Amino acid sequence: MRLSFLAALTASICLAACGIAPTSPLFTPTGSFTATPGTKIGIVMVVLPKITTEFPGAACTDCMAAAATTHLSLTNHMQPLTAEDLTQAKVEIARLLEAKGMQVRVMDAALDLGQLPAFTGRQPASALRDFRGLKASHGVDKLAVIEVTSLGVRRAYADYRPLRDPEGVLTGAAYVVNLSDNTLESYQPVEAVVQVERDWDDSPHFPALTRSYFDALALGKTALIKPFQ
Repeated sequence: MRLSFLAALTASICLAACGIAPTSPLFTPTGSFTATPGTKIGIVMVVLPKITTEFPGAACTDCMAAAATTHLSLTNHMQPLTAEDLTQAKVEIARLLEAKGMQVRVMDAALDLGQLPAFTGRQPASALRDFRGLKASHGVDKLAVIEVTSLGVRRAYADYRPLRDPEGVLTGAAYVVNLSDNTLESYQPVEAVVQVERDWDDSPHFPALTRSYFDALALGKTALIKPFQ
């Protein structure tokens, strides 16, 4: 099976998908997170998105409707699949940070970013949502956030025409917010893509494409953990 692992940062990804964005156009991914021993840090996962089938490039309403209709059986197969293994990323990150001497609190409940107010500060490299209220409520100084922004299967289109076979995909980011001023101390975007090697159109169970989805899940989880190693 051909695997491709990509990591890229663009303004559109950050603004539309990740829920956070730099306030400076010079902001770039920072990769690994470091902090002094004794740092109080929380770990939270954002509410996971629904597992979906996506058709980027099917730009018109009729194009999208045609693509959705063509792949209706695939969509019905994908929606009941799970992504529960992703929640274990918090546990693995906690183990890594505790080994570095940090005081770690793993938050059981998933975070709904829509419940946080917009951040109105002017600091460079700040989160768009205001995380500062979580400092007192959770007793931590920093917050490691695991955010998955899309999950499922993607097939690129040019209007009505598919450009390639569907592929399993996970996109998201791992980042650390300083809860004193809402600045980003670490930010690593992730895109894990797994293409199928053999015929994918094997309805109703789509075994090859299902495997590519779970492989993308595994690759994405590893990439989300990596900045904390």
